[in-house]
Amino acid sequence: MHTTTTTREARPPQGLSLRETADGLAVIGHPHRTYKARHELRQHGARWNRERRQWEATTPHDCDTLRRWLNCLEPTTATAAPSRYKTLYIL
Repeated sequence: MHTTTTTREARPPQGLSLRETADGLAVIGHPHRTYKARHELRQHGARWNRERRQWEATTPHDCDTLRRWLNCLEPTTATAAPSRYKTLYIL
């Protein structure tokens, strides 16, 4: 018996991370990986921003959905480099 997983259940691709911005979250990664994952990103609340040329989630609901899908945790403050933006890493 052949079973398939839906896109919502599929694991996120390796190499993607989230960065907090003033508007919400931005998905950071190699352009090829983000292009290949565009359907999954869209399904989990991210929208393509043409001006910034990146995937973003701006509403609180979309940000939470994207975080849950990518299984992200914030880095600890002891190991986090001081930065203007917070970077969230995929486990």
